[in-house]
Amino acid sequence: MNTRGALRELPESRERTEQLIDLCFQQRNPLYPLGELARLGEVLSEARVLAEGLGDQRRLGWVLAYQASLLSVLGEHARAIEAGERACAIAEAVGDLGLRVVANYYFGQALWLAGDLHREGDALRAVIALVQGTPLGERFGLAGLPGDGDSPRAAVRRCVLELRLSLVWACARSSPTVTSAWADSTDG
Repeated sequence: MNTRGALRELPESRERTEQLIDLCFQQRNPLYPLGELARLGEVLSEARVLAEGLGDQRRLGWVLAYQASLLSVLGEHARAIEAGERACAIAEAVGDLGLRVVANYYFGQALWLAGDLHREGDALRAVIALVQGTPLGERFGLAGLPGDGDSPRAAVRRCVLELRLSLVWACARSSPTVTSAWADSTDG
């Protein structure tokens, strides 16, 4: 019998339900890199139902942030953005720094994958402001350390690069001189 199964055998209580939610969160970290996205969706849905049942806003915020990330990867952009927005609102309301960082980060990820780079920039600027002065190795509940490909700092670099490339491309396409120079530079 697994740990969650064993917990279900205990008498129902708030503490038991909180532990069940926390175990769902612990399962998230290995399921994601293993590509077990369907199972991850089930685990997060269970955690969400439990958090809503308890009225535990902090845990619900974490579930919504994690769901925003999952839904983004699955290409369900509207649902990912909605989950991310709700996670950010809850994070602000409960004042949990880690949740605020992660919610804004995954909200930004959802916006990026939906192609909304300007709003992604706003979300990532919020992340930058929140992490100022925190220890460099702080993970804020993310699976990787900042600086990894899946981190707020990496996302900021990606967003800035893409916005710059978009600006250069827009300018190049609107200017015959730049367009001609670009064509000449790529001819061989």
